[in-house]
Order: sequence, then C-alpha cells, then structure tokens
Amino acid sequence: MNPIIEKAEELGLAILNSKEYTELNEVQDKLDNNPEAQKLIQDFQEKQASLHQAHHGGEEVSEEEIGQLQDLQKAMLDNDIINDYVAAKQKADKLITSVSQVLTKTVGVPFGSGSGHDCSGCC
Repeated sequence: MNPIIEKAEELGLAILNSKEYTELNEVQDKLDNNPEAQKLIQDFQEKQASLHQAHHGGEEVSEEEIGQLQDLQKAMLDNDIINDYVAAKQKADKLITSVSQVLTKTVGVPFGSGSGHDCSGCC
C-alpha cells in the first residue's frame, strides 16, 4: 500500500479516536435515543421544509408562520441533548477544519484544487 495512503488512514483513525469525535458519538447516541429531541427536530425540519417550499412556489410566508418556525428553533435549542449535540458537532467540525488547514499549509495549495494551479483568471 502507498505510504501516504497509510498515513491518511492513521490520521483518519486518530480523528475517530479523538476526544472531539468520541464526545460527538456519545451525544449522537443520546440524541438518537431521545424521542422528545427527535420530535423537536422533526417538527422543525417539517416546518422549515414547508415554508421553504411555499416561498419557492411563489407563496407569501406570513409573519405568523415565521414566528412558528422560530419558536420551534428555540424549543430545539432549549433542549439540553440537542444543545450538547450542536456543541459537540461544532468541536468536531473545528478539528476537521484545523486538520485541513494544516494540510493545506504544508502542501502549499488548497485541498480539492485538482491540478494545483491557480486558475482564478482562466476558469
């Protein structure tokens, strides 16, 4: 196996075993097994999708409907399990962003750039 790929796998395992990802997995399990939190998330997502569809369908969304969505969002964020999940997710995302920034700095080109050429003027 290519030694670079082996190092990438080691990095992946180190990330999965990190404090940030361990905490995220624990909180995700709590969230998945909490019917109240699941209902809050489902209600919010359904209302959000409904308003999004109405807006893009040319319908006017009332202030009352926006208020209902905001109330659902507040109820979600007032739930300790959901709040813990959001915080853990942000920490895990920050870790991945930091890893990506270190790789980009080390290699000298942004990841995902393909050829490594700056095509800001030609693409």
